[in-house]
Amino acid sequence: MTPVPLVAAHKTDGATSRPRGIGTSCRTSASVPARNAKSEQAVSDGTATVPIGKVYTLDDIVQAHTDMEESRASGKLVVTT
Repeated sequence: MTPVPLVAAHKTDGATSRPRGIGTSCRTSASVPARNAKSEQAVSDGTATVPIGKVYTLDDIVQAHTDMEESRASGKLVVTT
């Protein structure tokens, strides 16, 4: 049996062609309410953070899109006007 790369073995998420991580595919439905409650509490407390991978200007939107499609950024991509 030929080994399959771990990335290729995961389902892709509906919005992009990037594979889901192990944490996403191994979660159980029982853990969802607890995670949601924790996330909601962090947002309401103002302690939630979002990692920013890179900030682009609107003039650089083509590069931002390319970087997103090629998974070159770790964190969220932000486009400013």
